[in-house]
Amino acid sequence: MKKLLLLFIPLVLIFSCEQEGTNYRCSAGTPGIFPTPSGCIESENGEFETIEECDSSCKY
Repeated sequence: MKKLLLLFIPLVLIFSCEQEGTNYRCSAGTPGIFPTPSGCIESENGEFETIEECDSSCKY
């Protein structure tokens, strides 16, 4: 039982860690039947590291 617990704890710690590297990008939004608002959105390969940088640089 102790071996199982010792195996389980590291797995929980590894998979529960927050992923780093979330970036933001400008979104012009889309009109239409399912519109999306303009603004900054999360993106894996966005050019801004913080939402504040994105807000100050994007022109909507």
